[in-house]
Amino acid sequence: MPILLKRKNGEITPFRNVEYISAFYFIPKSILDKCGEEINRIPRKLLQDRRAIEIIESDLFKLVIIDAYAFMVWPFMGLGALFRI
Repeated sequence: MPILLKRKNGEITPFRNVEYISAFYFIPKSILDKCGEEINRIPRKLLQDRRAIEIIESDLFKLVIIDAYAFMVWPFMGLGALFRI
């Protein structure tokens, strides 16, 4: 069941990329520090911060999740020497 948000204009729409939030919180801080300041400003209480909602709904958030998990997995696949952040 999707999480719905009431927007500033009163429209109620689904919360994009909400399914990746739990995966985001499992990424170690040492890796997130390399991903940029904007991503590190996402608080735990998401629904109280409009800026955090905008970041999560962006394509950048989804890309960071994908790249961070790939970065964590590559060393175990024998590809660690090929990719470095």
